[in-house]
Amino acid sequence: MKFLLRLLFIYLPIVLVGGLIAIAFFGLEKEPAAVVTRAPTSVDADRAKAFSQKAIDRMLNATKDTTLDVKESDIDGLFALMNRGLPRLVGDAGISTGGLGVSMTLRLPQNPFRNYANLRFGLNPSNGGMEISEASLGQIRVPGPAAMAALRFGLDLAFGDDTGTRLLQSVRSIRFSKNSASLSIRPLPDLKERLVAFSNRLKNVRNEVALLGDRETIGLYYSRLVELEPLHRGRSRVSLAEILGPLFVLVRDRSGFSDPVSENQAALLALAIYFGDTRFEKLT
Repeated sequence: MKFLLRLLFIYLPIVLVGGLIAIAFFGLEKEPAAVVTRAPTSVDADRAKAFSQKAIDRMLNATKDTTLDVKESDIDGLFALMNRGLPRLVGDAGISTGGLGVSMTLRLPQNPFRNYANLRFGLNPSNGGMEISEASLGQIRVPGPAAMAALRFGLDLAFGDDTGTRLLQSVRSIRFSKNSASLSIRPLPDLKERLVAFSNRLKNVRNEVALLGDRETIGLYYSRLVELEPLHRGRSRVSLAEILGPLFVLVRDRSGFSDPVSENQAALLALAIYFGDTRFEKLT
């Protein structure tokens, strides 16, 4: 029993801290592996969306083995779209007859170590499923089979069943030409149901964790903002003070029987949703 307690409260924290320090020293780099050469355009976004829709349609509706052709420009479009939503994350891919090489860089905030987390991996031509040549995080290198095992485990953990394993196994072969890849895919008859179940799991996590605050409280302040709309309808310019005043009167009233910090946060989040992007509403 003493050994177990010692393991849990002494050795395990030491190992975790040591692992984090090792990742900081060996997993981070001074220079980025991928850089943005140009700003993403609407053409990139349209290309990425079209390719995504085609790929999803092939995988969801296939009743027999099918082939998905992926061009280097398709991957570049996906990376451009990713960078548009996550400016700190960039990616670059190259396809040749020898396989696919991918580099992704996450630019970190200023810190005592280094500022770039660089992930690199490659795919080999294969007639027996998906085959990762090697993966690396900075100077930490992971052999291909170990990287595949980690990817399979991560996907299964995310889906909560063996969906990740089955998705990877559905790739029968991969062939490469000069600027494109061709994937032979085996259909998964119940893939739609599995993805719906995964979506429901994400919703449950969102609802249980309440990452950005209590949804009902935020909704109450959002409703108050909607109630204020008729007072300003038809006016070309409205002072922000005219909106903040009545809203924070409600904050003051509710803070008498609730946590003032939580009430202020909920009111600010309601303002962000009301005046901001719809994606923020979905996240909340």
